[in-house]
Amino acid sequence: MHKFKILFISVGTCLLLQAMSVTAGWFGADFAAEVVQGSTQGQSVRGKMYVGAGRVRTEMKQSDQRLIEIIDPHKGQAWVLDESRKLYRERSVPKLEAGKEQSRNPCEGLAGAVCQQLPDENLNGRSAKKWLLRLNGKERLQWNDSLHGFPVRVVEAGQVVMAMVFIGEENLNGRRVERWQAMQHNAKNVIENQQWYDPQLNIAIRQVAQDGSFRELRNIKLGAQAEALFELPPGYSRLDESVR
Repeated sequence: MHKFKILFISVGTCLLLQAMSVTAGWFGADFAAEVVQGSTQGQSVRGKMYVGAGRVRTEMKQSDQRLIEIIDPHKGQAWVLDESRKLYRERSVPKLEAGKEQSRNPCEGLAGAVCQQLPDENLNGRSAKKWLLRLNGKERLQWNDSLHGFPVRVVEAGQVVMAMVFIGEENLNGRRVERWQAMQHNAKNVIENQQWYDPQLNIAIRQVAQDGSFRELRNIKLGAQAEALFELPPGYSRLDESVR
């Protein structure tokens, strides 16, 4: 049996990208867009992204197979669909509470964590909310951008492990965006990328890595999306994970 290959539009696998990636359910507006992913070898993957009432559907075509993921934070569930075999894989996602707004407390949803808010500070010309987070006997300092709420600096054991630096405002694909430089520090090196954050959509609509590879949303069209896009289609069976 072949494995599902899951593609996530928000490149949220490491701390530096989580700072600007999508938090399902907290988009600023409903929209549909084209997705383009490009590599330094000139290869590209194209697809679609739909956002409706906090739910997300992504469709990417690769090797003549359309890969679909639906995330519904209201139900606390996500599905990855195998169209050719009418199978789906299910996983849990953080569930949204009706009427609850996005918390800017970094301890929100982090079991066992205790946060203390410290006086605001100015980082690279922008106001930031400073927090001291304690978890499992360890401490972390975190600064969240006062305007947008996402982390712009994280310090652990006295070392900066991630930082976001505001570059300026630009026009991209007909939209007014903010350009940020993201940096992740580890024991060996510093990983950097560029991100173009769309305040209205609450998502980075373009990300460019050090090697030149990129992900971008194009032809963004605001508006309500069809309910069926975010529902598990009829006729699908759940994948039996015990079968290999």
